[in-house]
Amino acid sequence: GSPNRKSEAERQADYRGWLEKSAGTGFSRAQNDLALLLLAEADKLDASNDDQSKFSKVHVQHDGTTEQQESSSDLRSRAAQLYELAAELEADAMYNVARVALEEAVAQSKAQPGTAATHFRRAVELFQTAADMGSSLAMFNLGVANYNGVGTVAGQNLTAALKWFLCSETAEGMRYAAAAIRHPNNDDSANLTAAQHWTERAALMGDSSAQWQLVQTLHDEGNDGEAMKWLKV
Repeated sequence: GSPNRKSEAERQADYRGWLEKSAGTGFSRAQNDLALLLLAEADKLDASNDDQSKFSKVHVQHDGTTEQQESSSDLRSRAAQLYELAAELEADAMYNVARVALEEAVAQSKAQPGTAATHFRRAVELFQTAADMGSSLAMFNLGVANYNGVGTVAGQNLTAALKWFLCSETAEGMRYAAAAIRHPNNDDSANLTAAQHWTERAALMGDSSAQWQLVQTLHDEGNDGEAMKWLKV
């Protein structure tokens, strides 16, 4: 190879350096992307199963200078701060703030069952803000929250869940919309035509679970010819 060609590690370092500079100027997209990069680095450190990865380290370079290597907790803390900065302008960043809050709520629920209600409500509030800013992923998560009745004021609300699933305009959202209609607690659960419509919409958008649901339904109805079409999608 060319002696001037940079290694992957060098290219990654250059990319991170560019993001650091851009984020430092207040560019919200760079702040969001840098946060994603830092979380990926933190995940890589944690995956090493090295207990020492949780602590900062100081490396002595060949020229005698020192370099601080951030721990996984340092990286996650910086990422959360960057998401907060970018969230004022970026829907994706606000969604990531909400996602981090949801992860904290889940961790709290596992560590001390029954103590995470406030954490889940905070996450849902942040998803609501991100949804208002136009984040389709936040809309989907609001659908999930209302479907399960977690973090919401009114508990399970299948009407709200259906609204947010459809608003998300995602394949998974269409499939979950069908599930919300079929839910036994839904007064409209007998509306199989509507449920089938959204399942087909999800399948056409590439959702493999919805495609398989259609295959099974059509097979049970004795319509194997139509079922085969979905197997080929």
